[in-house]
Amino acid sequence: AGVSPCMLTTQYRMHPALAAFPSACFYQGKVEDGVTPAARPPVPGFPWPRADFPVALVPVVGAREAGDGTSHTNQGEAEQVAHILRNVLAAGGQPGGLRPGDIGVVTP
Repeated sequence: AGVSPCMLTTQYRMHPALAAFPSACFYQGKVEDGVTPAARPPVPGFPWPRADFPVALVPVVGAREAGDGTSHTNQGEAEQVAHILRNVLAAGGQPGGLRPGDIGVVTP
């Protein structure tokens, strides 16, 4: 009883290098890319380690997590994200640049 699930098989939002992980780990490799890497160039204003792979793990030295119960904060990490976003927004006039409405920050 109920509604049969329908899996969408093509994603259009992410760079294919980013989409490869969830496709392989959660969808048995069944999610295909509807965009090419050229359609999702690295955002200007950030020193990407690899222009062909828009992923960067940014170390934040000395930052400490604080929390009470299930809510946690890390002021140092928040400041680093704000610094990166200021640089990205300052480069917004360049080709591929972002505006504030283009950005969303999601934390675990």
